[in-house]
Amino acid sequence: MSSSEKHLYEFGEFRLDTAERLLLRNGKPVSLPPKVFDTLVVLIQHSGHLLDKELLMRELWPDAFVEDVNLSVNISALRKTLGEDENGKSFIETIPKRGYRFTAQVSELESGPEDLIVHNRIRAHIVTEELETSANVAIGTGAWEPQTQIDAARLSILERFVDKNIRYKRAGGVALALFMIAVAGFSLYKLIGRKTVAPFETMKITRLTSNGKAVDAAISPDGRYVAYVMADSGQQSLWMRQVAAASNIQIIPPADVRWGGLTISTDGDYLYYLAEEQTAGVLYKMPILGGLPRRLVWDIDSLVTLSPDGKRLAFLRGYPAAGQSALIVAKADGASEQKLSIRNDPDFFSGAEDAPAWSPDGTIIACPAGTTGADGSYMGVLEVRVQDGSAKLLTPQRWWRVGRMAWLRDGSGLVFTGQAQESGPSQLWYLSYPGGEVRRITNDLNDYRSVSLTADGTSLVTVQSGLISSIWIAPNGDTQHAKGIRANNADGVEGISWTPDGRLVYTSRASGHSDIWIMDQDGGNQKQLTADGSNNKWPVASADGRYIIFMSDRAGLQNIWRMDIDGNNPQELTVGGSEWLPDCSPDSQWVIYRSGFGKQTLWKVSIDGGEPAQVNDKASSRPAISPDGKWIACAYFDRERIKTAVYPFAGGEPVRILDVSSPNFYVRWTPDGLALAHMDRQTHRNIVSQPIDGGPPKPLTDFQSDQIFRFAWSRDGKQLALVRGNMISDVVLIRNFR
Repeated sequence: MSSSEKHLYEFGEFRLDTAERLLLRNGKPVSLPPKVFDTLVVLIQHSGHLLDKELLMRELWPDAFVEDVNLSVNISALRKTLGEDENGKSFIETIPKRGYRFTAQVSELESGPEDLIVHNRIRAHIVTEELETSANVAIGTGAWEPQTQIDAARLSILERFVDKNIRYKRAGGVALALFMIAVAGFSLYKLIGRKTVAPFETMKITRLTSNGKAVDAAISPDGRYVAYVMADSGQQSLWMRQVAAASNIQIIPPADVRWGGLTISTDGDYLYYLAEEQTAGVLYKMPILGGLPRRLVWDIDSLVTLSPDGKRLAFLRGYPAAGQSALIVAKADGASEQKLSIRNDPDFFSGAEDAPAWSPDGTIIACPAGTTGADGSYMGVLEVRVQDGSAKLLTPQRWWRVGRMAWLRDGSGLVFTGQAQESGPSQLWYLSYPGGEVRRITNDLNDYRSVSLTADGTSLVTVQSGLISSIWIAPNGDTQHAKGIRANNADGVEGISWTPDGRLVYTSRASGHSDIWIMDQDGGNQKQLTADGSNNKWPVASADGRYIIFMSDRAGLQNIWRMDIDGNNPQELTVGGSEWLPDCSPDSQWVIYRSGFGKQTLWKVSIDGGEPAQVNDKASSRPAISPDGKWIACAYFDRERIKTAVYPFAGGEPVRILDVSSPNFYVRWTPDGLALAHMDRQTHRNIVSQPIDGGPPKPLTDFQSDQIFRFAWSRDGKQLALVRGNMISDVVLIRNFR
């Protein structure tokens, strides 16, 4: 199915442009995911006629096998977006057991030059590979500047007048039409020529890498060079690209190490980067085009930001055992560390892939920071004064997550990555300073994970990524006979579990939120169990087959919930507000989970609810209960790095501390209860088992491609479910974004 040919359709208050892939409601753009848009096009092109499901599936997915539920999700999304017609009826009729019919009256319009003018002024979307846009809609906001609305309204009136009069055959009618075209052209000239153009109206994106393996990137202040990290076959390498010449130089060869946190000095001479050593971040500095690296700081939890004069640096560091995080300022060589600002539980500075940003005048440092309280967990942008460490929010707007940020050279604002909702993608945002007005730069389904600006603020480099995942079954862990049973973006990534009767409970974002589904182990009989508009994830089926335990923010906070195996009778088990990652005991009596706003410890609650009890007082997370119910394995935070601890189920001190740490710390017991299984740290492609008695680890799978995100054994230990896929990431250069 293709919508590349130019067709214009009108129905109700909507207009659809197939070539521009644009849906308008009363002249304003309506956002639709790509496949949902394609579904609408097919329905409209066959309006008034019954379309059976098989035909629709062939049109929408001609070269792939997908389940019927994907079509149902698309139809549901369309009904929600379109609403009802003037008579209160849905635009789409369902014919039970047959298919769908688009019932609204559809008119196909002729498209002419004046139509192209109007549509090019309206559309707001980013074109890649050096294709520029021209739009008066602020990207991601759907809101026009008031004067632009007036001019567009005038142009729309002229358009309709010309469209009516151009059909006259007499010379007088033609002359009048030509006159009106001239007037419309003059209005358009005035509209384009106005100097007060809103930021982000015209942008162009250039893809600098195309193999989907980029991890991190930074651009030099003069815009000549882009440093980036590439990941391949479990190893990472560091590269430098000359932007104008499109040449690439490898400055650090592939190695079994994780690089990141790229920052180029203000004079453009040096590259700062992080390397993970024994699960702790270490800061290095090296000449921009390669040379001997110099080790500066050990135990760093964020990117660094440099003061304008290059004499100091700042970064974030967490102290999980104390429930504390801090903004650290030091000399450029890493010496003389000072805690400029401290946040205590339940407030926190975010770290990992995030970064503070030093203002151009050197007086403040902007930081990603958050808190968890009665109204949930959220993040914002915090201003910390360098002189005295005093702090305040730059804007009252909240995000689920705020990541990397960079100042515009004139100090008029920041560009940063932010996730508006937990289940939504990480996008690029603009925050004005000191006004605090917020605008969204990008508005698509990709994730943007880094921000680096040139000195003049006209170009930025970021890593654009997307997740592809699928669910596989490997009988007895046999890699050679593994079979894919379900494929959709992010399926199973946020949790997968077996029921006692051999079905799979898993998460999916097919609805736009994180929801819990259930299906047979061959992929059949898929059923959505949660559909309340909240985020429901990390499902665990109880051993008696009665319940599904999961975490959800449906009550406004992140709590542990229970529902029947068919999705009915949900019950809230905890009310603390920051409870995560549950596991259920083999006797189906207890639920173990992680709780805490800053310092995180393990707790347990009866499966029937009631007063929770603390299991340990050490900083811990991600619990997994052994098959016999006697032990709990979990992430253990010591003073040096994350390890794995084994606690008695009743609580107390750990009986084993193992030097085991996997990506995202996902550890599960093997069916015999004698070892802990985790993803290998090098490639993330396979599962490795570590015996509890300290014996040597051994591989359990032998996949040659794709990463493993999650895995789970069936209750009898004979079936292994795996969530496999890849993160496709490339470096992109964005120009003219302001």
